[in-house]
Amino acid sequence: MPHAETPRRKTERPFAPLRLCVRKLFLSSVCLSILLVPPAADAQVQDHDGQFGLRTGIGTGLQYFVSYGEDKTDLSRAPFAVSAAASYGLTSALEVALGGILALEKPGHLSSRPVAATAGVRYFYNPLSFLKFYSTLDGVLPVTPRADFGLRNEDGIQYDFNEYIGLFCGLDLTVLFVADLTTIAGLNAGFQLRI
Repeated sequence: MPHAETPRRKTERPFAPLRLCVRKLFLSSVCLSILLVPPAADAQVQDHDGQFGLRTGIGTGLQYFVSYGEDKTDLSRAPFAVSAAASYGLTSALEVALGGILALEKPGHLSSRPVAATAGVRYFYNPLSFLKFYSTLDGVLPVTPRADFGLRNEDGIQYDFNEYIGLFCGLDLTVLFVADLTTIAGLNAGFQLRI
């Protein structure tokens, strides 16, 4: 009569989640350090003073809508939107920009995809660094599906590889308050080309 084998107990690894977390943190830091390595010392990276730029990005977030005329509110994911802006560096720390935002999806409380024009300024806190922290303040004028007005702020970081191209990522807050009250908080990322 063959001897029945007892099933092996799986050994528990109490620190497995911690090891996985440390491994991911290590890989993330290596990737980030590779990305943020500054160019060679002889490379001349200029600030944005006197440069024309084209900045484009994509973002999404959360949206809270309150209707003034009706007792209607809505909290939902904001539609994915593409933004583009032409800019000019007035100084090394200050850019003026004129652009637009196009939603790629239709929000639930509107009849069509929103399109808005924007105009404003972007301030770089450390303009001579490759890694720049910035803040923007834009006026926002939605033109479809209905006219409105509001303000938009974005705070983030931009890494300039050289004097012609940079990548950015920022958190933004938009408040539209004329037709109805709409607040959008989101994440926006993209690139900027300059000449």
